[in-house]
Amino acid sequence: MDNQLNSGNLDTLKQGQTILINGRKIKGDKISLEFGEIIPSNGKKQSQSILGELNYDDEKFTNSSVRRCWISGTVEGINKTLGIKLDTQSEWYMSERGEMVDLDILNPVHSDGTRVRVLITETTEPSKYQTDNIDTTCLRKGKDGDYITHQGSNMWSNTFIVKTNDEVIEHTFLERDSVSQLTSVVEDELVSML
Repeated sequence: MDNQLNSGNLDTLKQGQTILINGRKIKGDKISLEFGEIIPSNGKKQSQSILGELNYDDEKFTNSSVRRCWISGTVEGINKTLGIKLDTQSEWYMSERGEMVDLDILNPVHSDGTRVRVLITETTEPSKYQTDNIDTTCLRKGKDGDYITHQGSNMWSNTFIVKTNDEVIEHTFLERDSVSQLTSVVEDELVSML
């Protein structure tokens, strides 16, 4: 199966479908590829609610559950691995984010025929970058909201691009602490300090 340019559209993406949205030139003569996939929150099956359909013209409701993932590679590596010709003949354009090319490839596949999908892994163990940038990398309740925790520890949500032909991806979602759980954790820490 070939990766067909303009075979997908973010606005019509359905659960279980993946889209390779675009490519952006970055440092080191590399290209950052942006993928998206609709993944139900916390891995639960999406409800049959028609709320999004009733508000299709309100951008707050359109594909709010599309998870994004970025991965970079060389032009040659991308061409070989995904069979996409990213060269000077591609329709590159300047945007506020830099030099870009729209791809819109629905359900992209590796050159070996395996589907390429988004995998989510939530963790309480940050990378060095996440440790150095806690304010901007931890899960929060809204942009400037409280930190979301698991058993009293901050949480991070990492996305990866993986090869799999499995219909169901086994994401790792951690249980979020409730307010009463947080109170208990804080009380335990205070008692241990005495």
